Amino acid sequence: MKNLIGIIFGLLLASSASAMPRFDDQLRELVESVRQQLPCGFPTAGIPPLAPYRNQLHQFDLNNRGTDLLGNFTNLIITGIDGFDVKELHYATLLMKLNFDVNFSQIKLFSQYYAKGGVQIFGRNFSLVGNGDFDLLAENIRINGSFHLRPTTSNGLKIWNFKSSFNMDGVKSQTTGILNSPLYSGFFNSWVEEFVRILVDENRDHIGNKIGSYIVPAVNQQLKKVSVLELIGVILGLGAPDSPLFPVCQV
Repeated sequence: MKNLIGIIFGLLLASSASAMPRFDDQLRELVESVRQQLPCGFPTAGIPPLAPYRNQLHQFDLNNRGTDLLGNFTNLIITGIDGFDVKELHYATLLMKLNFDVNFSQIKLFSQYYAKGGVQIFGRNFSLVGNGDFDLLAENIRINGSFHLRPTTSNGLKIWNFKSSFNMDGVKSQTTGILNSPLYSGFFNSWVEEFVRILVDENRDHIGNKIGSYIVPAVNQQLKKVSVLELIGVILGLGAPDSPLFPVCQV
């Protein structure tokens, strides 16, 4: 056993310079397979289709930061989740650690909505009733960070120590129907844009890790099928798992 471990360790050291670009390319292929799976979602992890994401009815109850709003979204659609660009995707073999940097050029939320309650806009309290279109465009969303892979007791792999940070250039809000007035709708949109900017600035790491709490279970559900030896084989260019990590998505 010690000799086997020594041979594997020596192969990793000897091949890291030449094999890593190939493995990094395979990682990018994996990410592309995830992109292609987004229209079907990840049913085994309880994640619905995401490209686009649709929800006929979503109720909300916001009560923080001077906001007390109750209402719902109907016919909600979110587009752009599959429109990402991988800036960095690099695997450090010996540490079993992956560094990533992904950018979404824009994600758009559109829905009909109804809301009532109170908000504090630019330091003043307002009673609010809204009924119209909710239209929000988030621009240049960047998620970067790292995670480790470690063996499981069932001879598979799992993501461990997931860390990420969230950045965004800003949002453009074009919601209508605030107090049935274009003027008040304009004030509301300006407040939303500033509110989101402050929220992101103060919660970059928390938002990034919250996103990870949705992604990690879906990936771990599939990684449990991949053993450490299979991973080493892929890194060394000796082979790959017999079946694709994600099933073919048909919509």
